[in-house]
Amino acid sequence: MTKKEKGNLKIENSKSNYPKLMQEFNGGVTGDIIGAMLTDVALAVARSNRKGEITIKLTLKPGNSGDNEFLNADFMIKKNEPKLDKGSKIEDVYQGSIIFVGKNGKCTVDRQKEAHTGQQQLAIAHTDELTEAMVKSQFPSETVRKVQ
Repeated sequence: MTKKEKGNLKIENSKSNYPKLMQEFNGGVTGDIIGAMLTDVALAVARSNRKGEITIKLTLKPGNSGDNEFLNADFMIKKNEPKLDKGSKIEDVYQGSIIFVGKNGKCTVDRQKEAHTGQQQLAIAHTDELTEAMVKSQFPSETVRKVQ
């Protein structure tokens, strides 16, 4: 491959952007919950001098679409916060939403332009504009008037 050909290739980022996904997932609530739990467990570990734990489990299941354009995503966030004397405080939170699967498996909260199947998503134009464009394409020589 020549240098000129190499410069013309467009490199697409097809990896899922996890930080952005966490900010947007469920309106940002899931990311806030993880941050709050991290603060609680870190403070408890520092005060008790014992270990704590946060478990984040993400389960992806097929959505209700026929081609699995979107997936049902369920987060289970569990914290095990040590107490000062003995034992620990356990709390778990469940969050659910949908994730769209785009080209090459890229996951986003919003619908992508191209689905994982390679099909382009259609943007629906305003009905008047769409109708006018269709009439002009069928009758290019005639004058098209807008009826108000």
